[in-house]
Amino acid sequence: ETPLEGGPRGVAPPPPERLRLVQWNVEKGLRFERVAAALAEHPDLAGADVVFLNEVDLGMARSGNRHVARELAERLGMHWVFAPAHVELTKGVGPDLDAPGENAAGLQGNAILSRHPLAGARVVGLPVCFEPYHFHEQRYGRRVGVVARVEAAFGSVDLAGAHLEVRNT
Repeated sequence: ETPLEGGPRGVAPPPPERLRLVQWNVEKGLRFERVAAALAEHPDLAGADVVFLNEVDLGMARSGNRHVARELAERLGMHWVFAPAHVELTKGVGPDLDAPGENAAGLQGNAILSRHPLAGARVVGLPVCFEPYHFHEQRYGRRVGVVARVEAAFGSVDLAGAHLEVRNT
């Protein structure tokens, strides 16, 4: 399980004195332009050093076959890492099924965006506690966490984001 990653080239900013973290379930990136605008302009989001994203599509017809994490990071001038969790075997569920075209890659997962370079990125498998394939979603994979390290003025910080299952006690 290897994450995908990228980021801006050039001289990195100095390590920050503090880190401002934000987490957002972007619901597949269906409202991509609104998400991008909020991350760039909303006072509670625009200044974040690190943004954890879950329900992030890569190559799904329902979200315009975008690479949601990479495209958001490029717009914001941020580094990114994407951890695929599932290969979607259909276009999704409900209204997703009416999306025009076909899936280009059919992946969904979690991502980290950072204003500072990320290192040591990895995917961590989480225990299987609910299998949507046997329920309503036709996909293969499992819940995962995405982990990467960022250097701050006070030392290295390991960052971890995950999308946990809510159908369990």
